[in-house]
Amino acid sequence: MAKVNGRRHRESARVPELALATERARLHTLPMSPHTMTLGTTRVVATDQTVRFGSVRYSLPPGLVGSAWSGPR
Repeated sequence: MAKVNGRRHRESARVPELALATERARLHTLPMSPHTMTLGTTRVVATDQTVRFGSVRYSLPPGLVGSAWSGPR
């Protein structure tokens, strides 16, 4: 890593290791848990192994009854 991060980049003519030090001031920490909007709407799996979205019912694999389900990823 030291070899790659220490040499000058062809396009930007910057050393990645030094560029990261400059960019680090603009970075912020990520929250411990993701925002609900990024995951979609969370539903609870019913006893018949399904979840409802509007008027449509979707079946899920066995073993998920009672757990939270936020949709496909």
